[in-house]
Amino acid sequence: MKRLALVLIASFFTVVVLCVVGVRLNTTNSVPRGFYWLTDSPARKGGLVAFCPPKERVFVEAVGRGYLGPGFCPAGSLPLIKHVAALPGDFVQIEPAGTAINNQVLPNSRQVVTDPLGRYLPALRFRGIVPEGRVLLMANDTQVSFDGRYFGLVSSQLILGSLAPLWVFSG
Repeated sequence: MKRLALVLIASFFTVVVLCVVGVRLNTTNSVPRGFYWLTDSPARKGGLVAFCPPKERVFVEAVGRGYLGPGFCPAGSLPLIKHVAALPGDFVQIEPAGTAINNQVLPNSRQVVTDPLGRYLPALRFRGIVPEGRVLLMANDTQVSFDGRYFGLVSSQLILGSLAPLWVFSG
């Protein structure tokens, strides 16, 4: 019993230290599962970022429905990991049939109407130029990610940093 307690305590402190030095673990389908290094590099189009969802209805409801894990961000969630799909100056179209950046439809960007429990998802529509201070964040690797197709553009100030893969699990 003492050995188990020591292993659990050591594991907890290891996780805390890894988080403090910038290591992040992704266990979702939004991006490949694995460990990522959080850097202060500027967000770049196509790059991965971690961002803290604001306390807005769409995010708070996503936490309540279990789409986002509970955490310390203003919405009450953990930070999300997404690709930067559009930056200021890009022309964005978000429609149920898919999301396009500069008239190029993104793969896996069709909006899903309901979640697995039959609850309706936001049917967001947007058409316009991304203004300064805003970005569009998406998941390129799956059709079923809670991303910009549902919550739209977000403030670039919510970005915690860019991510670089350390160790990504295959399959």
